[in-house]
Amino acid sequence: MRERLTDVYDLVSQFRVSPVKRSFFTDAIFHITGLATREQISYVSHLLQKLEQGIMTAADAWRDGSKNYMAAFRVEKRRVDNILDVIRLQR
Repeated sequence: MRERLTDVYDLVSQFRVSPVKRSFFTDAIFHITGLATREQISYVSHLLQKLEQGIMTAADAWRDGSKNYMAAFRVEKRRVDNILDVIRLQR
């Protein structure tokens, strides 16, 4: 996921150019062709950064949850193994 977001950031960064005052004609071309303005690109870039933070938070939570689940599973397995050992000793 991180690699894909890095690819998207690279693409978005290509559209960033030095701030230049645009003329009415340039604004009209952007409006007619439907091309994104700098503000829209900045907004999308900001949203992607927030999305990345959310994904990383979710991935961390998933990883921590998986660790806790596996730890609980190991504890239960050890308990069952101990019970089986006690049963074997009593035979």
